[in-house]
This record gives sequence, structure tokens and C-alpha cells, in this order.
Amino acid sequence: MPPSSSFDPSLYSRPRRSYDPTKNPLIFQLLECEDASKDKPALTGVEWDAGNGTLIRLHGVAEDGVSICVLVRGVEPYLFFPVSPTFRNSDIPRLVSALPSASPPLSATLTSRTPLLHYRPNSELYSSFLRLSFASTTAANAAVRVLGEVVELERGMLGEMRREGLLYDATVYENGLALTDRVMVDMGVVGAGWVRIPNGRYQVLKVGGVYGRYGVVVGCEVGAVEGLSPTSVSEDAEARTERWSHLAPLRCACLSALFIPAGVSGASASSVPSTPRKTKVTTTTTKSPAKKKKKRDSDHGEDEEEEDFVAAITVILTEQVTEEDGGTCGCAGDKVLLLTHGSGDNEMKNLKMPGLGIKVGKEPDDPCATDDANEGHMNVIRFSSEREMLQGLHDLIISYDPDILTGYDLGDTLSLLLTRATAFNLPSFATLSRPSSIQLKPKTRQVYSASWVRSQRRMVGTSNREQVELGVVGRWVLDLRLILEREERMRTYSLQEASEMMLGHRLERFGKVVLGEMWRKGRRERLERYIAREARVGLGLMRKGQVVVSAVEMARVCGINLNDVVSKGQMRRLYGQLFRFCGARGIVVPSGQRYDSQMTEGPVNWMPRVGYDMENPVIVLDFRSLYPSILISRNLCYSTLLASPSDLPESDYTQGYGPTRCFFAKPHVKEGIVPLILRHFLSQRRKVKEMMNATADPVVRAVLDGRQKSLKVVANAMYGFTGAKESKLQCLPLAETTIVTGGLLLEEAKRVIESKFNVEGEGKRVEVVYGDTDSCFVKVYGMGVAEAVEFGKRMAGEVSEVWDDPVQLEFENVLFPSLLVNRKRYAGLSWTKAEDANGIEVKGLEANRRDAVPLIADLMGEVLNILLQSKKRGRNDVIEEVKESVRSNIKRIANGEFDIGKFIMTKGLWLGTEAADYKTTQPHIAVIDKIRKRNPSRTFKDGERIPYVFIAAPANAKGFEKAEDPEWAMKEGLNVDYEYYLEHTVRNPLSRILELLMERKEVDELFKVKVKSVPKVGGTGMMSAFLKSGAKTLARCVVCGEQAKSGKKLCCAHQGQSVKIGEGKREAVKALEVSKERLFDMCRVCQGDGLEEVMCTNLDCSIYFQRKRALDKYECEKEDAVTFYQAQDLSW
Repeated sequence: MPPSSSFDPSLYSRPRRSYDPTKNPLIFQLLECEDASKDKPALTGVEWDAGNGTLIRLHGVAEDGVSICVLVRGVEPYLFFPVSPTFRNSDIPRLVSALPSASPPLSATLTSRTPLLHYRPNSELYSSFLRLSFASTTAANAAVRVLGEVVELERGMLGEMRREGLLYDATVYENGLALTDRVMVDMGVVGAGWVRIPNGRYQVLKVGGVYGRYGVVVGCEVGAVEGLSPTSVSEDAEARTERWSHLAPLRCACLSALFIPAGVSGASASSVPSTPRKTKVTTTTTKSPAKKKKKRDSDHGEDEEEEDFVAAITVILTEQVTEEDGGTCGCAGDKVLLLTHGSGDNEMKNLKMPGLGIKVGKEPDDPCATDDANEGHMNVIRFSSEREMLQGLHDLIISYDPDILTGYDLGDTLSLLLTRATAFNLPSFATLSRPSSIQLKPKTRQVYSASWVRSQRRMVGTSNREQVELGVVGRWVLDLRLILEREERMRTYSLQEASEMMLGHRLERFGKVVLGEMWRKGRRERLERYIAREARVGLGLMRKGQVVVSAVEMARVCGINLNDVVSKGQMRRLYGQLFRFCGARGIVVPSGQRYDSQMTEGPVNWMPRVGYDMENPVIVLDFRSLYPSILISRNLCYSTLLASPSDLPESDYTQGYGPTRCFFAKPHVKEGIVPLILRHFLSQRRKVKEMMNATADPVVRAVLDGRQKSLKVVANAMYGFTGAKESKLQCLPLAETTIVTGGLLLEEAKRVIESKFNVEGEGKRVEVVYGDTDSCFVKVYGMGVAEAVEFGKRMAGEVSEVWDDPVQLEFENVLFPSLLVNRKRYAGLSWTKAEDANGIEVKGLEANRRDAVPLIADLMGEVLNILLQSKKRGRNDVIEEVKESVRSNIKRIANGEFDIGKFIMTKGLWLGTEAADYKTTQPHIAVIDKIRKRNPSRTFKDGERIPYVFIAAPANAKGFEKAEDPEWAMKEGLNVDYEYYLEHTVRNPLSRILELLMERKEVDELFKVKVKSVPKVGGTGMMSAFLKSGAKTLARCVVCGEQAKSGKKLCCAHQGQSVKIGEGKREAVKALEVSKERLFDMCRVCQGDGLEEVMCTNLDCSIYFQRKRALDKYECEKEDAVTFYQAQDLSW
């Protein structure tokens, strides 16, 4: 019986259909290839025998939208072990007897293969292998532990066989790949690709038991599965790409949940749903899992147990997963359901869907300020209790049967919902997987383990925040926050910041106290709009970022599962490609090879010819796919690395570079596997781009665009795969030769450019002023932008003729004017065509770094705008304009004219959440220690980004002692340490640029400013503190400062001007009121209701800080004006 008489989840059920295995082939898009061997009830309810091997489940969606499950049997994990040419079939029993008797191999056969490592002139001596297959990966791994140990070849039966010359190496091949990837490689199937099982080769099984949630369940042998989507070894890849690039009608459910902290002021006992006693409940702050129950201070001073509860859940059901077919945040095909609970009977109603917040850069009275045209409607289902609501969510998900579960912070959200369901004794809630027997098991993980990051003592390139994995088998769990943390550079990664940055919409945020108060007062519709808007933003982020398409194409290119695209690193992606290419050519890959050392070589990065130039353009030339091109042109590969230079004549090999003496066979002797893979990727990318230009279908174009980007990413990552210490196939000679060759090419490019394009006797025409890894910056003298653009294109073509294909220089752009500051720090106005500039390009400067305060980004951005886009043509005039800008802004900082939002810094907890994890006390660590003391229940995660500000403190206080939580600083009216920011945050970045324009003493003069003392006035905000700092000195005349009569504000000489001065004050208050109301109007538009009180506390929104500052300033000016009117006996 459904939990609500008005709510019928079966209305959203998935279609089912029947298949005739004798007539219809089974064609579907693969969602997940899964090892079902550890799932004990995997065959419960179906008449299917797993056989002797490992059972594999394929989850997918047919072209008509039916969910598919294929039970594949006959999968036998295997490995290859090298034996000598004298090894015979009669020797096999002897070797098998040395393996663990508890898990003997199912079969053992002699075969011929070529090992990947090293070029071997007498390859026939190393081509004999024994192929061993097993019933499970556990059995195969047990055999590896014996065969892969050198010491085992020295004793027992294996030692005896080695002494007889039958064995010679302890390297195991083809066992290093995960079983699911191994199966897909062998079947010719790719992740998210299309799969076919011919008619007559599968058996339709009765749907029921564990598999009752699928539309169709079939069983087949492993040999019956065929891949339709192109793989990296497909001969007809272009035709397959064109035919099988589309997506199945994937069902998507986007979730967002509202958690009300019961322990904050406002959520009284009568308004909080009860939780069954004697049940351990894991409670947390909003959207942040915790490990223990929290306590709160009651109104009577005693501790009471605190339990967060779920107030509402928004679910958006849709099949439109791209921006092209579904719009950004809403379309007619979206079904929006809001599940909530409260007192009274169950009910279901239809409400208008709230629009997103105000668009960035729009005024509140602008009719285009929001997206009301896309609002639509949502169904609000109100249950009588939280327990019934959770059961309703479970029933909805099972009935709708989504292929994709998505949302922002989805892992944390589902984990909290599961915790709450457990508290209500709802075990069925944990069965959200497609196989009904599998329970959700939340676990935390990081892309890089905390121990690894600590051992390396360095920050990683991507966000490394702890995340929650749930293991929802058969469904793709897509946490949008995890995607953004990998792809985008943000300050906090809050949903509000993501909405503003990615969608251009500001989004309101309620604090815990506000949430509790609104729930207590019964303002449910406001809360419902709030959580519905969050779900819309989540869906918008998925569509806007083409997340589904990008992940699908990456899975297809790399051949791995969809979930692995998001949760695994580059190594997993490239390792499988190596197995595919090698397998098609009879080459076996070793299970692992590591040098246990880091690379000693690095890319070339010359010190630039620093300076600001507004007369001579700088042409930027880039090597196209530098490292892939080097690997191809030099034939660098595991298989071309010579064990000894004596293996080949000198004319048949090239010498490598780096600390290790190495040599590589030339391509006419043997073409390497790595160059073959890269040629395939680069060739496919060109073909896919041609197909993109030929299609008019926007959805197909988006899919193809995702594919060409994936091909580029994977090709560029191959070099890192060979050099990374964590790689399963690290090869330092290969990696170091690649990087040194890149430096030599850059130096050769410099030499050719300056010799070829400078005519003797005519003075210097071109000069290479900077080089970095794969980029060459060439300053050209006496040219305009139009001439420089054409000259740059010609230069790139002529210089490229020096090298063998595919090494090639490409024209990137022209920077004019340009500013070269240091290595990897430069800026310029970018031009690719003479008619119009592309905009300012900034690299490495604080203007676009997330670890810099917004203030320095604004100040430096203003300086760069003047330098690079000023209408003034004289250098001195431009420099004077820069001076005036810097001087004005420094004065404003010293006078406290910027709001606190401009001073907030953020830093990630890279090495851990405790002070002991760091060598010195860090400001953000000091801040979380303060937060813990104020709120012991607050938890932090590895990798989480922490905002903080530096507040005024004694002169001898250290930086970490000044660091404070921004929200606490605002609440307590703490003042920003403006002098500290000027000296430690503003001065150095600006000075690096200013010293290129003027003398050092002129720069120092700009920073000579006296910071105005701003005493603390608790509880009224920093602007109030600033304005009230002179409150006790108002006994003097406000005009001339002379002594005034007791209680008056004007001296005798100015008493006659009291009305005029009073009117001036009144007008000033009115102006401030208008400014304040304009900001409040923006917030009202953002919240979608002009009558509701503004309660947003979005620390990632600049309007929030402007609004707070404007309100403080207005109230203080009004109080001052009223005081003046009263003192002068005037009527306000």
C-alpha cells in the first residue's frame, strides 16, 4: 500500500516488453559491467546456472527505454606466464602442482605471445607462454602470489624447473586489469557503448526475485556478447561512430533534500518529528555526514540530544540529459515532485515551480532578471510523517527506475537519508540498487588517499575532498559536486557558488538557525521553494556542463565503466587501452612494473624578458599535442626500448635522454604500441571533428564534441602514464626521453625562428622572449596586430617544416599589449584576428587564482584593464592612470570602504584536518580549531575548503592567530585587519607588476598610507563600528568642530544653518535608503517573492555583503541624522 492515498508511484513506472530470442537480437546501451560473484543471492529467482566460471552482470537500456539485465556466464579470469621454448605439454602438470591446491586452474595451455617490454631481436626465444584460466579472480591472484615471486623460482618444483631451463622469469602477464575491464576488453565492448546479443544466442529468464525490477532479464554465454560501438582497435571505427553515437532514452532522477537541524534556536520540540527511541541515529549538520550524535544547549541550560531530520525532498524526473534537448534548468518533459511531511492528512497539490535566482549582472526591475518562462509546475506530496515520506521516496525511485541518480553532494545526501531511514527502521530504503538483494553501503574515499598526500607533502592538482560512495548497482550515481571539483577551479564549491559561476544565477542560502525558525513557524512553502530551486540548479549544472555526454564519451573512448570515469583516475583509463591494442596484436602486458623512483627531468621554462609592451605584439606559438607527437615521431614505447644497444646496428636505433642510458628501435624496425595508440586517438579526433561540422543535429553534435574532447584528454595523458610513480607500468627512460626531447624542440624552435626571420643588417625583427613547455612567445618589432596575426601563421608553418610529422607548431594568438611578469605569470590582450580582440588572457597572476582574496583579484583586474585596454595611447599616460587606480584603492582599503566579502580567503585541507598534519600552524587550521570549540559537533573532511579572514589583533600577533571564521567575525562585529592585508596580501602581487612600470621608490610611495583605526562595537557590524567610532566626540560643531552648547550639534556661528544641514542629512539618509532597497530588491527577486523577509546568508554572493554593509551604513546614518534633529529641536 502506498504511503499516501494521493500518491501513486506506479504512475511513473518504466515500460516493459517481451523479447523473442529466436527472432530478435538484444541491443542495448551498457550502463555497467559488474562482477556478481560476490553477490550470494545473484541467481535467486532465475533459472540460470553460473557454470564453473565467474558470473558477470551487464546492466543497460534498450533503444525503446526498457531496462536490461544480462547474466553472462563462462567468464574465466586468466593469466600468462613465460616459459622457455623447451617447455612441453608434459611439463604442465609439474608447474600446476606448485600452485595452491585449494584453487587449481580450470585449464592450462601452451601458446605463443609477444611480451610488451623491450625490443628483442631473437623474439622467438621469449614467445612461449602458458595460459592459465581460473574459476575466480581470487584463485588467479593466489597463483600470481606464487608465480610472481622471484624467490619461488629458487625453491620447490618451480626452482627445479628453472634449473632444468624450463622457466626463466617471474613476471606474470595479463593479470593486472580489473575483471570488469578485462571482460569488456575480451568481448570488444566499451563502457556506455552499444551491445548486441544475436538472436538464438540468449535465453529470456523469468523476471522476479532479485531481478524483479528489470524490464528484461536474459542469460547468455560470454562468447555471445558483441560490441557495436567503436573500440580503439575497430577497423570500421568511423562507420560505427556515426551509427552508434546516440544515447538511449536514459532516465534521470535529480535529488535534493532539506535537512533541518533540530538543535538550533527555532526548531522547538513540538515542531520536530520524533525519532524512535533506543535507535542509534547518526546526525550531522546540513549536508555533512557525521559520526556521532550531537548535543545542544537547551533553553534551561541543560544538554539535550539533537537530531537532524529531513524536512523535504525534491525529485526531478527527466529523460532530457543534455542542454540541447532539455534546456538548462527546466523543460516541458521534466516532472518535478516535492515530498514533504507535516501535521494533518496526506495531500497532493500542484504549485508553480520557483524560478532560479536573479541573473548575475541584471537589475531587479529588469524583466530578464530571472528565468520565469521556464518555471513550469511541481507536484507537492505531503505525507503525515517523515517515515512515510522516506518510504515514498524509495517507492518512487524503484517505480521510476532511473538509470542516472544525480544531484549536488548526492553521496552525502543519500547517506544522510539512509541514516534517517535506519533510525525509523526502514531496511527497504537501502535497496535502491536494481538487484533488490544488494544493500547500500556508504563508505568514504578520496581520489588520493590522505596518507599518500601527507607522505608527498604536497597539494594535488584536483580537489581531494572526502566523498561518500554508496554502491548503487545497476545505476549511475553522478555527484555533480565531485564533477565540478575535478573540472573547475572554485573557492568553496558550494551549490551557490556553482550556480553563479556555471549558470549565471545567484542562489539564496539559509543558515541553520533560519531553517529551524522557518520550520517552527510553519513557513513550509518558502522552504519548499528553497529546496525545489536547489534541485533545479543541480539539473542545470548537469545539462549546462554536458556532464552525461562527456562521461559517456570518456567511458567509450577508454572502454571503462561509467562510474569509473568519475571515481577513478587517468591510470585506469589508459591501462585498459594498452590491453586492447596489445590483445589485438598478440602482445601480452605485464601485471606491473615500477622503478620506485620519481622523474628527475622537468619541462623547459625559460625566464621571460619581463616588461610591459604596448608597442610591439607578442606572437604565441604552441606545439600541437607536444608529448604525444614526440612519442609518435621518436617511436618511444615499452616495446621499442632496447635491453642493450648491441641488439641492433647503430642506424636502426636512436638514443634516449635522461639519467638512464637508453635506446629505442626506429619505426622501420618495429613500430611501438604507444605510438600506434596515439596515432589512433589523434586520427579519430580529426575524423570526429569533421563529423561534428557535417551534422545539423545539436544533440549529436554535443555527443561528438564530448568524444573529441575525450580523445584529446586521453592522448595527452599517455606521457604521464609512463612517468608517474603510481603507474602500474612506469617506464622512466620513456618518460624522461619525452620530456627532454620537448625541451630540445623548444630550444630548436627558438634558434630557427631567430635565425630564419631576422635579416642580417636590417636590425632585430623578431625575438623569442619566453618559452614554457610547449609554448614559444615571439616578440615582433614594427608590426601592427593584423600583420602580426598573418606573420604568426606563416611562421608556424615554415618552422614546422624542420621536424618530422606529427611534430608541428601552431599559431595560438597575438598578445598586444603584453605584460610578462615571471615564469608562468603573464597577461595580454589576445587577438586571433585583426578585427576584434578576444579579451584579456591572464595566466598565473592573482587576478584569476582561487587562493587569492577577491579584493586582490578586483584590484589587479582593474590594473590589467588599464594596461591592456586603456584608450590612452601614451605609455606615461597609461602608467599615471594605473598609479591613480592603485592609490585610490589603497586609500579605500585603509579607510575600510570595502566589505568583508572582499577579504575572505579559502584554502583546502590538503594534508588532513588536524594541526598535527602540518609542519607549521596554518591559518585555516587555526580557524577550524576555533569553530570546533564553539560547535563541537561540526565535522570537517580531508580536502574541504575553509574560508577565513584576518581580523584586527595585537601588533605582535601571528597570522594564524588573526585568522577567523567570516560568519563569526560578522556576527561579533570584528574588524578586518586592513594593515595586514595591505602588507601581506595586496602589496606583493601589485608590486610585481608596478615595478615593471616605475621605480621601486615610486611603488613604495603608493603604499604609504595611514590605516584608520576602527574600534570594535559588538553586534552592529563593521560598518556600524566604523561610523560609531566617533560617537563620543559629537559635542562639537559638526560643521567647524568648535565647542557647541550642551546637547547641541552646532556652534553659535552655525545655528542658523541647522535646517539646511538637517535637510542635507535627511537627503543623505534617503540616498542610502534607495541604495539599500535596491540591494534588498535584488535579493527579493532572487528568492522569488517580493513580500517575504530577506534571510539569505550566502557567503559566496557579493550582494550579501553589499546588502549587510548598506543596511549598517543606512541605520547608522539615520541614527546620526535623527540625533541631530533632536538636538537642534527639528522635526524629523
